[in-house]
Formats: sequence, structure tokens, C-alpha cells
Amino acid sequence: TTTTTTTTTSTTPTSSTTTLKTLCTQGIPVGVGIDSRACNATYSGEVCESRCIDTFSGESKKYECYEEHLRATDGDIVCETSTETTTFAVATATATRTTPTVTSTSQTISATTATA
Repeated sequence: TTTTTTTTTSTTPTSSTTTLKTLCTQGIPVGVGIDSRACNATYSGEVCESRCIDTFSGESKKYECYEEHLRATDGDIVCETSTETTTFAVATATATRTTPTVTSTSQTISATTATA
């Protein structure tokens, strides 16, 4: 008895695509009161958020990176000076300086002597 074994091997070609991400270096929001630190390391296809620093008011805004440029997804950020009034209590002290006054009086005494 003879046994014959046949092995068939097939190869299927596969392809892969590597997408290189680009760091966004343009369009990063800047200005007085704006904190965009989260956008400093944003790559293409990613989203970052800018916000107003503590002493300013305004809505945070999202920016998406397209190639090398950040674009606002919901309008540009605007930060304004807060209108809150901060009241400070100040302690005051009053110092009184007394300068002595010297009054000088001069008298002229005349004497008459009688001779006999």
C-alpha cells in the first residue's frame, strides 16, 4: 500500500499603510489671557483645547490639527479681563510725632543806684 500526501501552500499578499502624523506648528491660539499649552504637542487628526487663564473669562475652544495647521472647530477663543472686584482690607496706623517747643524769654533788668 502506498500513501501519497499532498501539501498545498498559498500565500496571500497583504499590504499595510503607515500614516505619519505631522506636528501642528501653525495656528496655535496666542494672546493675552489664553492658555494653549495643550495644543503645543498636537498632531494631525488630533484635537486640543485652549482655555482662558484664571484671571480672564471666556469659553474654552477646541482646535483640530489638519496637516500642520490648527483650526478652530467651534470658533476662535476670546479671553476677557474678569470684572470681579476684589476687596482688600488694609490696616492703617497713625503715628504722632511730638516736637518739643522751646520758648526763650529774655529780660532786661535795669537798676538805678542812688549815691549819697
